[in-house]
Order: sequence, then C-alpha cells, then structure tokens
Amino acid sequence: MTETTQVIDPREMQEQRAELLDAARKLLDGDKPSMRDIADARGKTSEAEKIALEIAKAELHNDGLRGAYAAKMGGTTSGTGPMFRNLDTGAEIRAVRHGESFRTAGDTESRVNPFKLIAGFLTNDWHGRDEERSYAQGTLTGGGFMLPSGVSSKLINLARAESIVSKAGAYSLPMESETMRLVRIESDPIASFVPEGQEISETSGTFGAVELRSRGLCIYSEISIEFLRNASNAENVIRDMMTKAIATGLDAACLNGEGNNEEPTGLLHSDQVTESAVGGAF
Repeated sequence: MTETTQVIDPREMQEQRAELLDAARKLLDGDKPSMRDIADARGKTSEAEKIALEIAKAELHNDGLRGAYAAKMGGTTSGTGPMFRNLDTGAEIRAVRHGESFRTAGDTESRVNPFKLIAGFLTNDWHGRDEERSYAQGTLTGGGFMLPSGVSSKLINLARAESIVSKAGAYSLPMESETMRLVRIESDPIASFVPEGQEISETSGTFGAVELRSRGLCIYSEISIEFLRNASNAENVIRDMMTKAIATGLDAACLNGEGNNEEPTGLLHSDQVTESAVGGAF
C-alpha cells in the first residue's frame, strides 16, 4: 500500500470482500457441489482474505492519522465526516460515516471479543479465550464488565453496521461526556443578484445551539448455560442477536421516537424537520 497522508476509505474494499464471500457461499450451497465449485469457492475465499489484509492496513493507517489529528487539536476524531465544535470545551470533533470505526481520542482497539467475554464469564470456560480471560481476571473482580471504550466500541460498530439509518448516510458523533452542545444554523442568509455599485440588502443568518445527551439503549435476554457450553456457534448467535436488536431499536428511535422518558425524538416527531405538502402525485 502506498504511503499517503490522506484518510483511506475502506468501504469499496469491504463491499468487494463481501461480494467474494457471498459468491463463495453460493457455490457451496448446493446439495452436491462439484470439485470445480469447491475450487472456485476456495479461490474467492483466498481473494477475500487478501482484501481483508488490505482493509486492516487501511484501518491502521487511518488510526495513525486520526490519533495525530486528535492530539494536535485537543479534541476527538474518529472518521472522515463533517467537523463539529463543542461549544462548552471548544474541541473539534470529526463525525463518523457508515463503515468507519467509532472511537474517541486516545482509544486503542481492544483485542478482547465482547461475545467471547460474555460466554466465558457465564460458563467459566475460558478455552480459546485467553485474551478475554486475562481481561476478566484484571477487571471483573473490581466490578468492571465491558466498560473500557475499546471493548464497548466493538458493539457500537457492529450495531451501526446493521443500522438502516447509518447506511442511509446518518453520521455518528463521539462524545467524551454525557452532554455536549453544538452550534446549529436556525436560518440561512439569502443571496440576491445586485447591479454593480448598488447597495446589498442585509439578510443575516441566525445561529442557535443544540444539546446532545447520551442515552442508554439496553437489551435484557436470558440464555441457558447449556446452550453456551454445547453450541459451537453460540458466540456468533449472541453477536447477531444483540447487534440486530440494538440496530433495530436505534433505527426505530431515529425515525419514529416520540421523545418520551429516555427515548430520543425521531424525525417524524421533531419540530426541526421541515414538512412540505405535495401538490401532485409522486
């Protein structure tokens, strides 16, 4: 990979890898795949693994740029989205696009798999979970469980990957505290054509503030110990169940949240969203 000072967008590589893996699965889905099908599937899987390596290199490269930028600005940065400024601290914050890793300044990617951690904690079986066992021995006795941002950000990233709102283009904004105030444009100035030498009418734009407040999106689910001990794919099932449930809850709140109790106000109920009547058929 050529060294560059620009952020590398890995989305195209991620899509290409997903297409290769999907094609490999289709080749093997039949009742009796031929030797040619098996060979082609292996080839596509091998190509996907090479692309996965390039994606990992791109992410490491981007992490280095983001870390340097965050240290320079004294703020928080994670992605390549628009820049925002925290009115309370003055720190600049870079928004995260879909497909980018959600992290805050100073974060390091944890090697702990949160789903292996859950299974190991519940079953006390740490076979094949050495990283998770080391983490558990150092933190669980002190009352901590899945608290470090390097671990919890993995869950956030997996849920964001499943979110329809995120796929549609919504940005994610890392927060270093429970609340954060940002500048909001209330109204735009109006441009007009004026002959040379004529006075320009003033139409000032107006600004306001919007306060973001973090919320807790939670899941409570019972899983039998026998299932965790006996099902070889238990960790994958837990991962899919949790991430899809969180993504569904997030999408529902973003689109149709009524703002009651801890639920955010969604687009359909926000007084900041403009509604325009349609005069004819779509």
